[in-house]
Amino acid sequence: MNENTTLTQIEESLPNGFHDALIERVFLDYVERKIVFTMRLWVGDCSSENRDDRETYRNGVLTISQFLLCVVEPPDPRYPWAEPKALRVSSGAGNPQDQPFLQDLPAGTFSHWFFVNEWNSFIYVVAKGARLMVSDEVEVDNGT
Repeated sequence: MNENTTLTQIEESLPNGFHDALIERVFLDYVERKIVFTMRLWVGDCSSENRDDRETYRNGVLTISQFLLCVVEPPDPRYPWAEPKALRVSSGAGNPQDQPFLQDLPAGTFSHWFFVNEWNSFIYVVAKGARLMVSDEVEVDNGT
C-alpha cells in the first residue's frame, strides 16, 4: 500500500483488522511527522477447529505518515495498567467519544482510534497516510 493509504484501508486488508492486535512499541518522530507502531497482528482464522490456526499472529510495522496529532489518553486508574506487556487493541475510524480535537479536520486527513483494552482508554491519530509492513513469519499466541 502506498503512503496515501488510510488506516481504515489497511484495517480492511487484514483478516481481522486491528482487532486484538498487540502494540509493543510506539515511536513518534515530530521532525519527520511520522508514528511507527511495532505490533503483532492477529491473522488467525476464527472458523478453524485448530487452536494454532485461530491464534496465529504476524509481526508488523505500521508507519503513519504526515501525522497532525497523536493523543494517548491516560490509563483508567481502576485497570491494572502498570504491568509491562504488549497492549491489546481494537480500532476504527472517526470520533467515537465525540472529541472536540477530532472535529473539523483539514482536507486530505483521516482520524483513527485504537482502544487499549488494558487501559480502558484510547489512542487517537490524525494523519494523511499510512503503510503496513507485515513479516512472513507466523507465531501462535500462547495466551501470555
